[in-house]
Amino acid sequence: MRGVTEIEIDGKICTLFYEGDVSLLDDISKNVAVVGLTNPTAEIEKRERTFVRKLVENGFNIVSGLAKGCDTIAHDECIKTGGRTIAILPTPLDKIYPAENKILARNIVENGGLLITEYNSTPVNRGEAIKRFIERDRLQAWFSTAVMLTASYRKGEGDSGSRHAMAKAGDYGRKRYVMFNSEIDSEDVQFGLNKDLLNQGLEILSNKTLENLNLPDKFVFDLEGTLVHTDELNTKCYNDALQKFGHKPILNIKRVTRNNKITDEKIYKEKQQLFLERLNEVKLNDRFVKILRECKDNAVIFTSSDAIKARAILKHFDLSSFRIVSKTENIDLDIQKLCEFFSCSREQLVFFDDDKELRSKLGKLSCRVVKWSR
Repeated sequence: MRGVTEIEIDGKICTLFYEGDVSLLDDISKNVAVVGLTNPTAEIEKRERTFVRKLVENGFNIVSGLAKGCDTIAHDECIKTGGRTIAILPTPLDKIYPAENKILARNIVENGGLLITEYNSTPVNRGEAIKRFIERDRLQAWFSTAVMLTASYRKGEGDSGSRHAMAKAGDYGRKRYVMFNSEIDSEDVQFGLNKDLLNQGLEILSNKTLENLNLPDKFVFDLEGTLVHTDELNTKCYNDALQKFGHKPILNIKRVTRNNKITDEKIYKEKQQLFLERLNEVKLNDRFVKILRECKDNAVIFTSSDAIKARAILKHFDLSSFRIVSKTENIDLDIQKLCEFFSCSREQLVFFDDDKELRSKLGKLSCRVVKWSR
């Protein structure tokens, strides 16, 4: 069955052309992307097939890009194991690329899988064609709960398209794993990207991976600046409070709540009171609030705002049912506290926070952080 659907992807509505069972996109917790180079050795293929087989046997659908090499292996092994696979194309449905995979594409659909693409026409030039491959890679990450890299070169040392999918998986807060055996892969150029990603803190693909994949993600949302845009109102209220008590406004101030601490108690209280009176001026981050509502019991508000202010914001936007965990200056202790709160492991936490410094700290602690931009 062919059709057209619209799906929100990374905050934007995108049109997708599909053939097969489009319901496979409904629950990404069942989808795992498998990516890699186009010229794997027989040994790499053997190892990839083994793990794809385990994924399918554990109830996961396989997502890949129908390219030569590792993509083809992933789709093929999934079908042979009795699973369902999703192929994301950089071309229209009637222009399968590479052409040698036309039969594989047909087998995917006939075995309950799905072909999807953003394109209904051929690219006008080589530049656009290359761009489509990169855009295809982002969708592999978007429609998966995790992305697994079998093998790939570093940029400049060979085919390295997999790095785009791995990078986007990091931006989206997806789990990421790499296939690597230090005894045989350390000097192999085909594992250059794998080695680099391991040095960045990613995990090696192992039997434990299957256990982690079956654990639900726990979503941690910063309140001010991330879920709700409060910087502008905080600044206005601070300057109004300063003027009320005979001080000059600070015109170049950007972030009262993070970069400036108000030491004068009466100015602080006045600023907070003015803020609460003007809550109608605060705007929601609709994209993240939607995710928060969808997460339900697996989400928490993580904030350094005082309790009265935080509760007032949540009540104003009908978010009072969500639980609050206080943020401190010690992120290690905060992570421990969140793990205890959720009764989960660190690997299950996914952070949404607009504070660049905090995101950097979380990244160094190998935590998943969703890319955030104003």
